[in-house]
Amino acid sequence: MIGRSLHLTALVTALVVLLAAGCVGTTIQPAAGRQTAQDEQPAPNITLSLNCLNEAVVFSGAPILVEATLSRPDGRDSATEVSLAGPGGTWGELVSVEIRNAQNEAVPGISFQSLVTTEQSITLNGEVLGALAWCIVSESGATLPPGEYSVVVLLDATASGGGWNGKTKSAPSTLTVKSNASQLSADEARLVTLADVRINLYLNNNEDALALADAYLAKLPKDGLMLEERADVLARLERFADALAAYDAALANVAPQEESLLREPPHLL
Repeated sequence: MIGRSLHLTALVTALVVLLAAGCVGTTIQPAAGRQTAQDEQPAPNITLSLNCLNEAVVFSGAPILVEATLSRPDGRDSATEVSLAGPGGTWGELVSVEIRNAQNEAVPGISFQSLVTTEQSITLNGEVLGALAWCIVSESGATLPPGEYSVVVLLDATASGGGWNGKTKSAPSTLTVKSNASQLSADEARLVTLADVRINLYLNNNEDALALADAYLAKLPKDGLMLEERADVLARLERFADALAAYDAALANVAPQEESLLREPPHLL
């Protein structure tokens, strides 16, 4: 007990000395020419998905869908806004995709086709997000030999036409390329098909998207996710009665969720 009291006394004494020296509860002035954290512009947040997931497994030459969402900075209140403006075109031109190999070298010769048209500027806030998408065409994807790659989305607004000015990027996503389709698991092959359907939807190739979904469902007619995707395609084609039937079929084939052990007991027990 005596040792604990001495330790507490020493701690209080040290705190008093720090307060007297002005090191606690005071603002330390930065060196001249250095920007404080409060003055820095917060960078937008970027989330990335590959073939509808955080990471993707494909075969060489398979379609690859890259989607990114830009939002206001993490941890900011609802009043925070970040504006982006293209220097002479659209704000989407400030954003690009990069693939690096296992040696962390940028892979050349990959052609990314933009699937979204953007306005000249955008203001990201609690209600507005920036959505972008690209696909890697099969001829370009075939240049990726089997292996693991890292994919990032880059935002370079250093030459922007107004608003936020700086550089930032998404967290990396892993892309695994296998030599042929037979090496993919059933779930991996399913996501490759799903990406192909969605790429065609982005390109307004709705009939092609429907044919892809139908071909998949001919083999696996109770796949709820693909049934829902087929319903989306039918709605795009304005076949609304067929779309409603497809949505009903999708709901009927949703796998039941396991009951949580944390569920509250019935009220009368």
